[in-house]
Amino acid sequence: MTLIWPAIPMSEYAKLVGYSECAFWGVNANDNNYQCRAIWSYSEREILQRAMLEAQEEIEQVVHFPLSARWFTNERHNWGNPIIAKWGHIIEGGVMADTMIEAGATVDYTNDPAIITVDLGLCDPDNVHVFLSGTDIEIEIGSIILTPLSASATPTSYDIKIPWCRLVAEDHLDNPDIGWPYAQVDNGEHWGTDTVDVRCIANDPSTQAVVIHKSACAAPCMDTRYNGCIYIRNEELGFVEVTPGTYSEGAWTRLCVCTCPKWVLLNYHAGNTELTRQEADTLIRLAHSKMASEPCGCDVTQRLWKRDRNIPDVLDAARLECPFGMSDGAWTAWKFATQFAIRRGGITLSKKSINAGRY
Repeated sequence: MTLIWPAIPMSEYAKLVGYSECAFWGVNANDNNYQCRAIWSYSEREILQRAMLEAQEEIEQVVHFPLSARWFTNERHNWGNPIIAKWGHIIEGGVMADTMIEAGATVDYTNDPAIITVDLGLCDPDNVHVFLSGTDIEIEIGSIILTPLSASATPTSYDIKIPWCRLVAEDHLDNPDIGWPYAQVDNGEHWGTDTVDVRCIANDPSTQAVVIHKSACAAPCMDTRYNGCIYIRNEELGFVEVTPGTYSEGAWTRLCVCTCPKWVLLNYHAGNTELTRQEADTLIRLAHSKMASEPCGCDVTQRLWKRDRNIPDVLDAARLECPFGMSDGAWTAWKFATQFAIRRGGITLSKKSINAGRY
């Protein structure tokens, strides 16, 4: 499997539509605080996640920035000043560094939320991610706090807290129709995972760009390449400069190159670190419009799906040609996405224009 970068995690989706999170994850907690608490199946969650990721991808192609921050590598451009990256909302130059902090860390189910205590070392708590052991199936963290200091605690020891219902073991993801018994998380049915992998996913600034030269002095059918660093001139629009250089001990040193570069490969981290309410609603409405039917029988959420999948009897030309579809959810998402879209010099960049190298 590979890492995915959902703009709206599944637990956040349940919260936004007013659904019981335990029921959503296939756990029967008898949560009377929610009207919507019918148990979801594994296939229903998979259908929703595919629709959400597809909707996210479609919106990103229109707005030209990632709705969820992630890394882009070996993005090839003609040399220029500035260079316009494919994606806006650039955070920093670099590549993803994925380091295991602790494999098979023990999960303590004494209380809900469960606790995983680990020594983060030099990893920033904001860069900590938790996965089912041996997989790339991410478990959404509830909170990370410093462990109360004691004689045995280290200064970098943290308690990672995760609600029980998010900790369904890999071999129990396909839950029964009645759901896993909440109280039997670590006994009886024992549906909770015993261990998790804790990883540090952060930016590695030592690999930012590759400057490519093609000169008469190079061997036939060969080019000359140098490493380079990225200077961000405009984060939102994605305007950057690249300088050939060498990286050592956290700092770049300029490298003098006598020939003019022809191309450059960019590596950078870009995207939203947090969605606005309007962006989140746009994504959810488009995802609903892609689903053939609602995955649960709750009246509250059924009304949302019915609203977003409705197609009016009379459609104008603009609605008929909407790239996202003709339903109310798709049309609303299209209108909002075009408002969010990055405009460079008064022009909304299209995917076709960028890929053709016109910008």
